[in-house]
Amino acid sequence: MKELYIRRGALLVIILAFIASFAYSNGDKLSADTSSTTLTKNVVSYDASAQSVVVSKGLTNVNEIYFGQASIKNAKYNGNTVKVANVANWSIHDYSSTEDTMIDLSNVSCANDSYFVMKAVQKDGEYSDAFVLKFTANVSKIGLTVNYSTESPTVTVTNKASKTSIAVDKLQYRFANNAWSAMSKLDTKDLTYRGGSLFVRSAPVSYSIADSASSNASEDLFYEYSDDSEYIPVYIAGSLAGKEAKVTIKSQGAMPSAIFNYATGVISLPAGVQSRFVTGSSTSAGSFTNWTSDYAGKDINFKTVDSSIPSAGYIEIRKTATAKAPCSKTRAFKYSTTSAPVPYDSAGNVITSEVSADGCSVLAKSSDKKGTGLSVSYLATGKTFKVTVTNNGTDLYDFHVVQPGKTLSASSKGSRVSKTAVISSVKPASKLYVRLAANKYTGTIASDYVYVGTVK
Repeated sequence: MKELYIRRGALLVIILAFIASFAYSNGDKLSADTSSTTLTKNVVSYDASAQSVVVSKGLTNVNEIYFGQASIKNAKYNGNTVKVANVANWSIHDYSSTEDTMIDLSNVSCANDSYFVMKAVQKDGEYSDAFVLKFTANVSKIGLTVNYSTESPTVTVTNKASKTSIAVDKLQYRFANNAWSAMSKLDTKDLTYRGGSLFVRSAPVSYSIADSASSNASEDLFYEYSDDSEYIPVYIAGSLAGKEAKVTIKSQGAMPSAIFNYATGVISLPAGVQSRFVTGSSTSAGSFTNWTSDYAGKDINFKTVDSSIPSAGYIEIRKTATAKAPCSKTRAFKYSTTSAPVPYDSAGNVITSEVSADGCSVLAKSSDKKGTGLSVSYLATGKTFKVTVTNNGTDLYDFHVVQPGKTLSASSKGSRVSKTAVISSVKPASKLYVRLAANKYTGTIASDYVYVGTVK
């Protein structure tokens, strides 16, 4: 066998055909072939995650590794048209038997098939047998689109050249300053919370070079440009990573505005929103109803809605997602519908017509007759009366006096009673009403007014 001494610009010949067989190895690096002391295919692997060709440590007869990318041209050889590989530049790597030699390929284009010639300078000054690593073309230009209309946005990746979609198991993704991961592990629902840039590429592929086969029927590289040339075998090493593409992920926008009138129990929802109801507490998540657009642009009256809406909890609203933008951040309103207080007189009798003879009433929220600590009294002051309301309980009340000839409105606020409220200049025959007061901080919706009695 003639020894090959390749110098810069040397002309090499390859005959292109199909590789007979090769096995997939998922990029695992090989240990040095203990049966050989010099460079062979058995000690070379392609680490797809590191985008590097790796020569395993442990070879005792290697000083340097020569590695050169070949350009391919057609030429006539013995009357036949063959492929000629020209290595214009060699990269030379010092070899250490105690650690792997890494040859970086991250800047090599993946658009076309790539050929690299490898050989070693041995300790005796001779060259080892040369061979070729071939990397098949990968998808170099991809397109990215994001559809936000579902709870988990859909990222569609297409091959710009063929206009076809690329399967997720052939893709990788990363965020800025992060490592590449399998696209199948991407949590697209999380995209709308974090926003930022998403990078995607077609994944690199590596095969077991040690297990791949090469023969004269394969695309083989000649040692010399003469009749007695010997072939340099060509082994398929895999595919380089595709060129990355970037898309900016839109994050959730500001939460929508809405007005909740706790005095009337009505919330007014803007158009283009979804809503749902949540029951639970700070220690229990409770349950959720499905998001719905049924109430978009409408008013919900919690005093008149049907049983499908919980009587207490939260109503959450958000702007509805579209294909071009995710749903907004969520706004929550706490609410609790309440029963009207039940008025009792000082003897424990339910008041149905007028204030008791002693001018004092005691109110209770329910028929348990325990009372609320709310008392009402009035005194004559000339031709009018002064009504005094005292609250010894923890609830807030609205106490309302309707003068003769006037009517009570459900939206009337009345006089808020936290401790004591005094209503002066009350005319005879005025009617007294009370309700549990609205409180947006606790989510309490005001109850209906109940009649307490009439001032005589």
